Amino acid sequence: PPRSWEVIWWLVRWMEPLVSSIAPLRWLRSQAQLLRQAGLEFAVTPSQFAAVRAAYALLASGAATVAAKGLAPAPLPWTIAWIAIAAGGAGWVWPGLVVRDRAAKRRVELLRALPFYMDVVTLCVEAGLNLQGALGHAVAKGPPGALRDELQRCLRDVRAGKGRSDALTAMAERAGEPGLSQFVSAVVQAESLGMSLG
Repeated sequence: PPRSWEVIWWLVRWMEPLVSSIAPLRWLRSQAQLLRQAGLEFAVTPSQFAAVRAAYALLASGAATVAAKGLAPAPLPWTIAWIAIAAGGAGWVWPGLVVRDRAAKRRVELLRALPFYMDVVTLCVEAGLNLQGALGHAVAKGPPGALRDELQRCLRDVRAGKGRSDALTAMAERAGEPGLSQFVSAVVQAESLGMSLG
């Protein structure tokens, strides 16, 4: 997880059971998808992410309350309450913005690396390799990054017994990048119809 989350991880562990019992299952599923797109699905579970948001909301609210009480002219109680609520809301929203920003950067990285990997795969397929061998060659020779990690995971899934088209489709769903989804759908369609893969 991001370093700023590790500082409060003790609080996250303490709050996780409470938050996961309250959080709606549908919302947790949407957060799981967001974490997948940000490349954090193995680092943070959706219930831990909900606990991170709750912990930041609690800490921001507490800090704002203490700061408001320390103001020179003593503020009214309802003013302190509104300040605490606003700070708590900002604390709740901030981790979500961090993950969304990380997912957006990852999508841009995937999109930039995609042409190189497509070229390598095309060259390997036209040279006589099958798709799996071409993807393996592209992963071995390609630059490190998000797309390489996703392709490595896809190849591991295939070696573990998952169907190639299923593994590629799962990779496209995890990435959430339309360009990669179009590439995967073209490859899957070419394989299913027996067309020239190149």
